[in-house]
Amino acid sequence: MQTPNQSRPVTRKNIGVIKINDEKIEPQQDCWSAKYCKGKILNHKDLHNCKNSGGKSWTDNFGKCASII
Repeated sequence: MQTPNQSRPVTRKNIGVIKINDEKIEPQQDCWSAKYCKGKILNHKDLHNCKNSGGKSWTDNFGKCASII
């Protein structure tokens, strides 16, 4: 049993498919070859796998750029 001070683990949920003007748009993650989300898109993997494939920066499902250290 959890006490009120304990928080539950946070899980990331896929935001699914977005429809704009009856067009389905699926959000995707992009793994970039250079810093600041520039260069070539290497793949569309998650952050951990982007780092393992040599990516230097990563764009999340919401379009926010993050550098990989």
